[in-house]
Amino acid sequence: MAKEINRGYDKYRIKYNGVIYLINGDGTATVSRHYEHDIESYVKIECEVRDELGRVCRVKKVGESAFSSCNNLKIVEISEGIEEIEDWAMSSDSLETVKLPKSLKEIKHAAFYESNSLSSIVIPDSVTKIGDSAFYGCKALRDIILPESLVSIGSDAFKGCGVSNTLYISSSVTEIGDRAFDNCDALRGIVVDPENAYYHSDGESMSEMLIESHTDRVLWKVKSSAPDASYETEWTPNDTEKTFMDGKDVKGFTIIDPFTYFLGHDYTAAIVKFSADVKVPKHLTIPSQLDDGDSRVYRITELYGSMFFCEKRLEEADIAEGIEVIGDNIFSQCENLKRVALPSSLRKLGARAFTGCKNLSEINTDIKIEKIEKDTFFGCDKLVRFAVPDCVETIGESAFGLCKGLISVTLPYSLRKIEKMAFVHCNNLTSIYIPSAVREISGDAFNGCNSLESITVDPENSKFYSSGNCIIEKYTEILRVGCQQSIIPEGVVEIGDRAFCGRMQLNAIELPSGTVRIGDGAFSDCYGLKEIYIPDSVTEIGEGAFYNCYGVRLRCQAKSRPQGWSKYMGVRDDAIEYGCRRRPISPQAEKKESFLRKLLRFFKGNG
Repeated sequence: MAKEINRGYDKYRIKYNGVIYLINGDGTATVSRHYEHDIESYVKIECEVRDELGRVCRVKKVGESAFSSCNNLKIVEISEGIEEIEDWAMSSDSLETVKLPKSLKEIKHAAFYESNSLSSIVIPDSVTKIGDSAFYGCKALRDIILPESLVSIGSDAFKGCGVSNTLYISSSVTEIGDRAFDNCDALRGIVVDPENAYYHSDGESMSEMLIESHTDRVLWKVKSSAPDASYETEWTPNDTEKTFMDGKDVKGFTIIDPFTYFLGHDYTAAIVKFSADVKVPKHLTIPSQLDDGDSRVYRITELYGSMFFCEKRLEEADIAEGIEVIGDNIFSQCENLKRVALPSSLRKLGARAFTGCKNLSEINTDIKIEKIEKDTFFGCDKLVRFAVPDCVETIGESAFGLCKGLISVTLPYSLRKIEKMAFVHCNNLTSIYIPSAVREISGDAFNGCNSLESITVDPENSKFYSSGNCIIEKYTEILRVGCQQSIIPEGVVEIGDRAFCGRMQLNAIELPSGTVRIGDGAFSDCYGLKEIYIPDSVTEIGEGAFYNCYGVRLRCQAKSRPQGWSKYMGVRDDAIEYGCRRRPISPQAEKKESFLRKLLRFFKGNG
């Protein structure tokens, strides 16, 4: 017993006072990922927890996506000692109040992304970094005080927040990302410490504009201080305004309600702003040309990003032919938007263009874009069927993430690359067909697609082939993506990183002889996995290969644990059985074996 107590820490999960923690190999702990059924409306995160052997583990982090799907959660209290809140950790619609500890050092990327009910938070003086999109879209968040300790504020960090006080930026801040305070329409002002060498504030009350000192670039200006002028007025554009439409020079700007336009010397124009004094209509029409009243007609070719961010009135949008470029976040968080007509002339659609458009169900795809950018359709719950445009070569990171209603997606023959998390948590996606030109598929592209049953690769594809409902890389024989109904074929030498991640209905699986490696996170979050047979050819198992596989048993042909198996692979020693003989564990094989056993008993009985 003493030997057991003194052994090194393993990496596994425990539940402590209603919260799930990952026990790390160094004796620390991290708040682990939760789901709706795991959590109550009030949570207290402890600074120390005891593992299964009674040892004290210090909790340092609220882990990635820890509470991102917990829509019952309302109040979180984080104990002193916690140092980091990781990516997406607190992104929850229902979250109302969070108490942060004075030990906190960093709030990472999208930590509170779209926590729309969050109304109360105090950022402690210990925090030095607020990551990209950390408080993006927190509409109910009214009062924020930025601490003196702050060094870095990420891009989009407070974009779309309801903050209504005046912010003070201390002399220690050396980095403020693009759009950090965009669409904070109620923000009264920003005052920068005069000792700050990187930024300063300006305007009539010295709080109406935030300016980057070495470039004189305006990062933010109070809504009431926007200039009211036409393109005839003397005007000096900033660096962003000097170039639009892939580098065409700006001649000037003009305001013809409800739009503000930048005008080019080549008689093209970009729409850059929708008037704050005009309500966005339910049915929006974007024009194709502008007549300036002096017999000069400009062809509108670009829409700047974020113009309609969080517009709740908008239900339909028709964008005229001739528009070639649409900027980032153009309709992001327009949760009542149902229909969009895109022009066939469109050649670039910005990142997060439709993020959070929960009711978007109708959008045409006869456009000429080459890439579906990051998070383009993230969280579009009502998209049911989608045909990716014929010219698309890349589907970007999380492009269709959390499209919970997506049943089928048609991939074009032009497609070459599917980036990480591209279809993460598309819970109703049942099948996927990979075209012949695809050369790169991220192992976690289909993470959490827990209904995925059928995977097929075009026979003409020179990089991948499908067998046993698996995507396998030719020449290397690495299994890159598996699904609920996979039967791993002979010849596979490696189960790739996160290949089966999130296949919650996977019950049992058998690895063929000759398999050498099981990759990092290969079967993580397979909650229903009860049994896996591992032949003695497997000499390496990666970190987290079986995380969150509660109740799984590893039936291993090897007589003892090979050195190449990570001690952090996610299962306890008592869940591993060595010296096992191969026996069929797939449903089809079980039925066949059961029949043969019955037949054998029949003949024995007659004998």
